[in-house]
Formats: sequence, C-alpha cells, structure tokens
Amino acid sequence: MKKNKTILAIAISMIAISPFLIFKASFILGLLILVTGILAIVACKKESKKLILIPSIVTISIILILCYNILICLILTFIGIKCTLINLNICNIIVIGCFSSILLKNKKIQKYYFKIFDLIYYILLLFLVIFIGYKQYGNPFNIKYGITDGSTHYHFAQQFSENQTLLYNGATDDVLMIYNSGFRLPGAYVNEGILFRVFDKILHPVDIFIIFDLFVLYMSGILFYYLLKTYAKENKKIQCLAVIFSIMYMLGYQLNSMLMGYVYLSLALDIIICFMLLMSNYKKQEINLKIALPTLSLVSFGIFFSYAY
Repeated sequence: MKKNKTILAIAISMIAISPFLIFKASFILGLLILVTGILAIVACKKESKKLILIPSIVTISIILILCYNILICLILTFIGIKCTLINLNICNIIVIGCFSSILLKNKKIQKYYFKIFDLIYYILLLFLVIFIGYKQYGNPFNIKYGITDGSTHYHFAQQFSENQTLLYNGATDDVLMIYNSGFRLPGAYVNEGILFRVFDKILHPVDIFIIFDLFVLYMSGILFYYLLKTYAKENKKIQCLAVIFSIMYMLGYQLNSMLMGYVYLSLALDIIICFMLLMSNYKKQEINLKIALPTLSLVSFGIFFSYAY
C-alpha cells in the first residue's frame, strides 16, 4: 500500500510539473510525463464497479477541464492577475495539492471496460470528423466559415492569448449581461487562447482554432451516444439506433454551428450533455454527493459562460 501511495504521489507531481517541462524544456519529455501521470491517476480506485473507459473518464474529464479553465481565468481576471501559463500552472498545482490527500487514500486499482462495438463507433466517428475537416478546410487548413462570426471569435481568442485576461465589455449595466456577454462568452475563447500559447511554436493559431472546432464536434458525437446509451436498454438494435441518432445530431446543429463559426454554442451543448450524464450518475448513486456537487457546479458554471441567451 505504501508503494502504491508513493507511485500515485509521483504521478500527481508529474502532472503538476509537466506543463513547465513541456514549454520550458523538452516538449516530448514533458508530454510523456504528463501521459504517464494521467494513466497512473486513472488507475486509482473510484467506484466498486467497472467504469466505461472512454466516455466516463476521457470525455467527461475533458469537459470538466475546459470548465475549470474558464473558472480559473475568471478568478484571476477579477483579482487583477494575468492568465499566463505560469500563473495557470501555479493554480493547477494548488488544486492538485488540495485533492492529493483524497487521491492518496485509494488502496485499489480501478477497473474499466469497453465494448468493441463502442470502440468501432468512436474510430469511425473520428474518421468522419477528419473527412469533414478535410472537405471544409482542406490541407493545409484554410479559413472557410459560412459567415464572418468565425473571424470574430478567432479575434477574441487571439486577444485573450495576447492580453492574457478576459475581454470585458463594460458597456452594459445588466448584471447577467456583464457575466455572460459582458465577457464576450469566454467559454470557447479562453480555452482556445490557452492552446494558442501552449502550441505557439508548433502550430499556427488558425490551425489550433480549426482543430478545436473539429474536436468539439467529435466530442458531441461521443457524448450524445453515451447519453442515449445511459437511458436505453443494452441490445444491438438500441446500439445501432444510438449510432444513427448520434451521427444525425452531430451532423445537424453541431455541424452547422461549426460551419458558421459558433463553436461556443457547440461547446455549451457538450457541457449540457455532460451535466445530464453527471446528474444521471448521481441519481443512480454511481457517484456520491462529495463528487456530484463540485462537478455539477463546475459544469453549470461552464454553461453559464458558454451559451448565449
């Protein structure tokens, strides 16, 4: 047990220092350490029953990270601190330190499972999204949106990346508008701006912007499929219908949002589905209140700062 705790502590430390190693030393070395640390934490015991690996860990975790980035950047902006990579990493280390005591109490290895049918669907969905990206943006990527709204949101992301603070518009006295449109819907541009700085020497910002759009589209297909399976019985007919309706959903509003440059709306819908999945898990007592309350609060916060109303 002592050995397991030591390994987990090292893994947490790896994740904490990996951003510095990635961007200040060796990109490949830092990336390997980050992946190793994440895999070690994934192995920690969370539930007595087996968990579905891809939807339950990967997709929901990514959505929570995106919402967490919005929250941290908002807090830093309010207290007058720049949202630099160093400051964000310091916040990450503090958060990891707060939760490390909980993680270190785990004594067993979490068991996961995945179904071949689901894995095939995820792979085919990935190829479909890649094909859509190639047909729409070409290779190399060329900006091609249906309207000029995409350029506006790219400009927001670029401004955040350069100024390292939220883009506050103080022209309104409406409290709700200040916290939503007043910050120009930071849900998408905060995460895009962070990626701009992270991959500054590797990819052009336009490429990152388009890849983020495609990634949000891909996530929508996975999350909606997982949502349908959560509320449906397990059989081949239902699985096939879930695939069909998930692709229809992804190729409907979500694809239209991407083509028009409304990525913040697509991201908001992904967060809403994540909220529904977490609420379902809580109602089924698959997660306790100590986990449900902060995660549901975080995704609610993400929705508030991502969707226009």
